[in-house]
Amino acid sequence: MEPNNKSWEVVILDDPRKDLLQKAVDFLNTFLPEGMDSVWSVEHFQWKLQNNPAGQGFLSCAIADGNVVGTASITLKRIWYKNQMIIAGETGDTFTHPEYRKKQRTKAAPYKKPTPVNKNAEYLKKSIFGRLVHENTTRALKRGINIIYGTPNEASRRGYEKRLNYKSHSMWEMNLHRPTAQGIVSGKKLAFLFKVLPNKPLSIMMSKIEQGIEFINYKFWEHKRKKLGYAIEITDQATADFNQLWERLKYQNEFSLVRDQIYFQHRFFKNPLAEYEVYKVKHQGEICGVIVIRIRSQAKGEKNCFIADWFFDESKKYLFPVMLAHVIHDQYSKKVNAFRAWSGENRIHTSVIRKLGFVPISKLPIIFFQGNEGKDLLETCLSLDFTIASSDNI
Repeated sequence: MEPNNKSWEVVILDDPRKDLLQKAVDFLNTFLPEGMDSVWSVEHFQWKLQNNPAGQGFLSCAIADGNVVGTASITLKRIWYKNQMIIAGETGDTFTHPEYRKKQRTKAAPYKKPTPVNKNAEYLKKSIFGRLVHENTTRALKRGINIIYGTPNEASRRGYEKRLNYKSHSMWEMNLHRPTAQGIVSGKKLAFLFKVLPNKPLSIMMSKIEQGIEFINYKFWEHKRKKLGYAIEITDQATADFNQLWERLKYQNEFSLVRDQIYFQHRFFKNPLAEYEVYKVKHQGEICGVIVIRIRSQAKGEKNCFIADWFFDESKKYLFPVMLAHVIHDQYSKKVNAFRAWSGENRIHTSVIRKLGFVPISKLPIIFFQGNEGKDLLETCLSLDFTIASSDNI
């Protein structure tokens, strides 16, 4: 789209017409790299913003000449915090057409009375990103959503923190990566080797080495699984025992998603855009853990296996590495380029994931809006139980 008029207006799409929502989806899909699986659809937005058991979310768009040139959303989440369930929101889907960014932007419709959320009225007149996030945040606060978080990239984080009264939590997420031989050989960092070494023999050698390591690793943890009596199976629905697991274990964490039957059923089994595999672990006939994966094509068709979510009895010996080693082995034959996971930098889960061959490739901030409740959380809640599925990224 080539905009011929730089003026724009804000349109609220909380209860959207399908034609406008389709325009938003078409706009967002222009940001996807070639070969990447779809991230947005009309059905996806209806699923997460309207048919969400946590409640109806917020979506705002900037419109210019009848076209969408910017988006931002808040998706509601059921959160366990201070030993009770609360409704929180995740801010995301923040995209702005390149022609309407920073140096090239012009003023929007008049914005005369800034609210207490942000007093920088001039910024809100010019920045699509800032105005849309501000609109969503204001409406969420008015509805009583007092905990609002997000996982922005570095460019967005600066805008959130400098202009929009958000702040990063002291605990950052680690973006953990375990490449396979296929991923390593196809990676750009090894391209120089192919100039001096035959491609095929090198690929075969690396594949054989990796297969050997994977086999030894799997056998070790499989022996542990059998010795400790854990049984692992894939399930096709969230059954009632997911509630039993949640009620038994919900006090393990200061801050986490409410991972009960409703959550797993909505988040993974009813997702209209993505397919997941959900593994259930039992010990002596009683459920003791759940782990979820999704295989997604990334840029240029590379396939990554994301360890999307997990919830387990942390008192059970070696349960998490047994679960993780099992799903890695189970998915290994699907020729993925890498296994991916998020975990807090100071959490015990992270050390386990790293021992199973994952390496940190970046840190990811978790930001919170600094209302009264948000400030209290930032100051007093030292540990966040956060996985990729705690966000809308997977």
